[in-house]
Amino acid sequence: MPKNLGERFAYFDDEKWEGGQALVYKGVDLHNRGREVAVKFLKKVVISDEHTALAFDRECRALQKLFHPGIVEFITAGHDRDTDKRYIVTEWLPETLRDRLAKEGTTTWDDFYTAYGAGILVALKYAYKNKVTH
Repeated sequence: MPKNLGERFAYFDDEKWEGGQALVYKGVDLHNRGREVAVKFLKKVVISDEHTALAFDRECRALQKLFHPGIVEFITAGHDRDTDKRYIVTEWLPETLRDRLAKEGTTTWDDFYTAYGAGILVALKYAYKNKVTH
């Protein structure tokens, strides 16, 4: 059963990925014909809520100014009153690079560069030109 995030998004509790500072759920944009999205909730960290807020604000500012095919598309961000958590909504990517490489099996560095590395470097160069580091 999907959970609503305001009136625009719904996300699926059983389809999530957990990272160091966030939980990312697969969701849909109810105002955009059910477009699949990623809903990223920042975890409360031990350091401080202030640190979490700064990380959230920095990530939002960075994503808002990056428009590149090699960088995930920012849609919106906010604060969910029901969970008292900050969130970021981006385009949904169906798999990670690690997942894709595991499916494809072993590859040479040259093959990796041709298939992925060159595109990653172009996206990083674009981000650095816009004063965004990851």
